Amino acid sequence: MSQINSLTFRITLQEQVILNNTSATAGVPGCLDYIPGYILLGVAANRAYTGSVSDAVNDADGWRLFHSGLVRFTDGLPLVSEQILYPMPFSFYQTKEVFPEPSERVVKNLCVLQGGVQQNQEQRQKLKQIRKDYISDSMPAIWFSSLKKQQMKTAVDPRTNRAMEQRLFSMQTLQAGQCFVFSVQLDEQLPESECTKWLKQLQRWLEGEARIGSSRSAEFGKVQIDLISSGDTKTRPAGSSTQADESDKTLTLWLLSDLCLVNQLGQPCLDPQPGLLGLPEGSRLLAEQSFYRCHSYSPFNGKRRCRDPERHVISRGSVLKYQLSESLSDETLQQLQRIGLHQASGLGQVAVNPDLLHRETLSLSKYKSQAISVQAGVKAIESPLTRLLQKRAGTNQREQAVNEQATGLLKELTSALTSARSWQGLTHHQTLTGAPGRSQWGQIKEACNRYRKQPGQLLKMLFEKSDEAIVRNRSGWQLETGPNMPLHEVFENAKTLKALKASDKSDLLPDVIGRTAVLALDGHWQPFIDGSMSQPQGGSYEG
Repeated sequence: MSQINSLTFRITLQEQVILNNTSATAGVPGCLDYIPGYILLGVAANRAYTGSVSDAVNDADGWRLFHSGLVRFTDGLPLVSEQILYPMPFSFYQTKEVFPEPSERVVKNLCVLQGGVQQNQEQRQKLKQIRKDYISDSMPAIWFSSLKKQQMKTAVDPRTNRAMEQRLFSMQTLQAGQCFVFSVQLDEQLPESECTKWLKQLQRWLEGEARIGSSRSAEFGKVQIDLISSGDTKTRPAGSSTQADESDKTLTLWLLSDLCLVNQLGQPCLDPQPGLLGLPEGSRLLAEQSFYRCHSYSPFNGKRRCRDPERHVISRGSVLKYQLSESLSDETLQQLQRIGLHQASGLGQVAVNPDLLHRETLSLSKYKSQAISVQAGVKAIESPLTRLLQKRAGTNQREQAVNEQATGLLKELTSALTSARSWQGLTHHQTLTGAPGRSQWGQIKEACNRYRKQPGQLLKMLFEKSDEAIVRNRSGWQLETGPNMPLHEVFENAKTLKALKASDKSDLLPDVIGRTAVLALDGHWQPFIDGSMSQPQGGSYEG
C-alpha cells in the first residue's frame, strides 16, 4: 500500500475562539478544547467555492475534494513544546485528589490492570477516571489542559447604542496564543499527478489568516494557518501501526477522534462489535478491558446556515480492546487507523496498539506554562480608535503614578508638621503657629502649572532663588520641625523628590508637586496645623 499524501498545518489562535460544544440555548455553553475537522474542511471549501484565490475549484473537482471522502481533514490537536498531544485515554485512572491539582500525577491503565483492580474493590473505590485533558506519547509523558476563558457579554440595542434589558449572557472561549496541529490526507487510490495538483491547491486555500467558530464578525475567531510539512509526518502516537502481542492475539484501539459506526441496516450503532470494524470472524470485544463513552451532536453548516443531521458517536479518548481469532495483516492494521463514517471531517482517527497503552502505570507531569502569549508575528491593528485607547491607557498609568508619589510626599511633610507640634509641646486642638498656609500652597500650584514641561526650572523657582524662592525662610517654611531642621529643608530633601530626580521619571516632578499642592489645598494640610488630625490614618487624608 502506498503512503498517503498529506500536508500538516499549524493553527495559531490570534484571537479568542468560540467553539460551542452543544447546540442547546439554555444555560452557559461550554467550549471545545480542540478544533473539529469539519471546521477546517469548511475553511478550505469556502475559499475554493467563493473564488477568494485565483484558481477557484470547478464543480467536478469540488465534489471529489470536499464531498467524496477522498480528502480527510483531521481534528486540530494541541501543540505544546513542539509535541502533538492526544486525547487522554479513558482507561487512565488516578487516585481521588483534593484541589488544587498536583504538578505530577500517577495514573493506572485499567485496560491492562482491569482484572487485578476488580478483585480489590477497596482499591477500585479510591480511583477515578480521567475524562479530559491531553497527553503526550513521549517519556516522561506530559498532560495539558487547553486554556479557556469565561466572560460575560450583553446585547446592544441598535437604536440607542446601549445595553439591552435582559440580554446578558455568558460564553466560554479558547484563549488566544495557543497552537494546534491538523493534517490533510489524500486517499491512496488517487493518481500521483492528481494528488500533486490538489495538494498545491489545498495549501493555497488553507494558508494565511482565517476566521473560525462563532461570532467571527465580532472580536473572535481570527487564526493564522501555516504549513509545517508535507508527506510522511508523525501525527499518531508511537507504535500505532504494529501488531501487538502475537501470542495472545489482542488488539487495542485508542480513538484520537470521535468514531461514527453504523450497523448492517445503516442505523447508528454505539456498540463497537468486531464485525463493524472488519475484524476476523470469531473475534470478540473485551468489555471488561474496554472504556468508552458516547454522545451525539449536530455540526453547524455555515453555507446553509443550519445544522447537519445529528451524529451519534463513540467519544474521542475511548479505548477498545479485542480478542482476535487470528493475527491481522499489516494492510488490515493500516486500514484500522481510519474507520467509520465522516472521515472527511476528522472522525474515525484511531491509534492501533499504541505503546502508551501497554504500560500498567504511568507518571505524568503537568505542562508548567499556564500563560500562553500570542506570538510575536501577531501585529496590533493601527487605527484612530486604538491610538486613542493606547493614549488613554498611558495617561491613566501616568496619573496613577503621580497620585502615588504625591501622596507619599504629602505624608512626609505632614509627618514633619507632627514633629513640629511635638517640638513646640502642643496638645490636641492647639494651633501650630508659623506654618505655611493656603497662600503658599497656591503659589506652588501656580508655579507647577507654569513650568509643567520644565522640571529643572521649577525646582530652581521653588528652592534655589534665595530670597525669591517660593519655599524660603519667610512665609512659614522656616518652621522648626526639630533641632536645626526647618520645614523648607524637609521639603527640598524629601525622599520622594530625591527618588524622582535620580530615576528616569524626573519629568513627573511638576505633576507630583502640583498634585501635592492640590491635596494640601483640599483640606489634607490644615488639620495638622489646627490639631484636629495629628497622624495620617490608613493612607488617607481626612480632616
